[in-house]
Amino acid sequence: MHIKTLLTDQFNACYGKDTWFVSIKTAINGVNTEEALWKNKETMHSIWEIVNHLIYYNDLYLKKFKGESGGEAVLDNDATFTVSIKPGWEETTHVLDQLMAEWIENIEASSDAHMEKWVTELNFLALHHTYHVGQIVNIRKSIGTWDSASGVLG
Repeated sequence: MHIKTLLTDQFNACYGKDTWFVSIKTAINGVNTEEALWKNKETMHSIWEIVNHLIYYNDLYLKKFKGESGGEAVLDNDATFTVSIKPGWEETTHVLDQLMAEWIENIEASSDAHMEKWVTELNFLALHHTYHVGQIVNIRKSIGTWDSASGVLG
């Protein structure tokens, strides 16, 4: 399988196409502001915090992938989870939707040489997505808002 096809498939699965695991879109579908902010312990991140973290790293690596400035990582990973009520939850999910769509578009438009250079980083980024989607699904199960028909039984 071609690297570009593999990574496009991975990012589509992470973003909006449920496969062996639930996509980001499915995981946050129907989540309201109150649910997005819910935490059972101070050490656990909320759905909104996780989405902010995903936005931070997707934006960071997309800029690097495109060769743009502003692709410098923060020194404190915890800061990437910070929730700002402005913009609101819907706007926050819209930002994530735009970033994921832009990723897929850029992967599809990239040269084979560029993809070869980025295959490891993009593979890890896709794994990072699935890890945090699992957390979101677990939080939704904890608060009783997860519909097992959405892809994960239990």
